Amino acid sequence: MSNAYFSFKQFTVHQSRSAMKVGTDGVLLGAWCGRERELERQSRSGDCPSERWLDVGTGTGVIALMLAQRFPQAEVDALEPDRAACEDARYNFAESPWGARLHLLPMRLQEYVTRATVRYDHIVSNPPYFVEALPSPDAARTQARHAGTLPYDALLDGAAVLLKETGTFSLILPPEESRRFRLQATARGWWLQRMTEVSSTVRSGVRRVLMQWGRPTQTVPNMPPSLEVDQLLIHGEGGEYTLAYRTLTRDFYLRF
Repeated sequence: MSNAYFSFKQFTVHQSRSAMKVGTDGVLLGAWCGRERELERQSRSGDCPSERWLDVGTGTGVIALMLAQRFPQAEVDALEPDRAACEDARYNFAESPWGARLHLLPMRLQEYVTRATVRYDHIVSNPPYFVEALPSPDAARTQARHAGTLPYDALLDGAAVLLKETGTFSLILPPEESRRFRLQATARGWWLQRMTEVSSTVRSGVRRVLMQWGRPTQTVPNMPPSLEVDQLLIHGEGGEYTLAYRTLTRDFYLRF
């Protein structure tokens, strides 16, 4: 996926300037998050009320574009501090069918928290997660991949400020980093609502964890709702894409 552009069914992502290209992680999160809202919209005769989404660290803008496609009434704000990535995202938003509903915010989350005048129904992030690994010699790639640029505590505290009372926060991380994140989130009062463990193959083990969290100040029963946990396998025994993966991403990938 390292070409200068990547074509989806309804939009194209140009990525010649961004350090991080379109990858499976972003597509998984963009297709997975907000399932309950999508089911609600499908069950109604008309569209659901307008909602506001925030994509933290949008990069090329792929997740924000997927959200705009999935939720026709949604306004989507996209945070990105890297100048080169912003150039790609700005172009991709303008060239998409949903440019009027996509809003690029060229700044870090830590800065935006002090400026924001709106609160969000949903926040999503495919965050940098290298904590102990050595930074890449490529400064832009380091910023995009290394958690030092957006520590988990800053991500959690920023999301807590920006979310509405009943909002949700969704993200994707490798298994070990998901455990680190869960410890920090739980300590801050967040509660995990939904989790999907993603494996490339049956033998590979879990490679990514998708999580949806409820806001710390959310009013919940004495016993929070049961955590919904499931598994997603990308490739079958013969290397083919599984029905579950194709179903999840079929509105986006040309091959499906």
